[in-house]
Amino acid sequence: MPTALAQEGALALEEIIVTARKRSENLMDVSQSVSALSHGEIEASFARDIRDLEGMSPNLVIDRIGAGPGVSSISIRGVTHQDVEKSFDPAVGVMLDGVFLGTNTGQELQVFDMERIEILRGPQGTLFGRNTIGGLINVERTD
Repeated sequence: MPTALAQEGALALEEIIVTARKRSENLMDVSQSVSALSHGEIEASFARDIRDLEGMSPNLVIDRIGAGPGVSSISIRGVTHQDVEKSFDPAVGVMLDGVFLGTNTGQELQVFDMERIEILRGPQGTLFGRNTIGGLINVERTD
């Protein structure tokens, strides 16, 4: 049976590059909990906006808040903030091409031009600031 494992054409794991620690590196080298969705995975899911991706990552729940268009409450590992008040910071941060979206207004992004979406679970304050106690969704668009 050992010869079966050494056959030519054996399947190899695809290398997944993420920027969870603000530099490009292999997902296997990152010491935190990250779900990375590639452009192909996003297209195959037929997702229209970021809310449609909640089933693709564990512990991610995205609810629409009736306060207006594009307003959502994002929860990672049960940590959330559902108030739309501008003086409060959301518990889960969203970054779009390296720019932090400071309120939950506008976080419900369309995904038609996304190259990669990374969901980082757990506090991310060391690299991404105080507004990320629950986690962070890092979105990178195609060029």
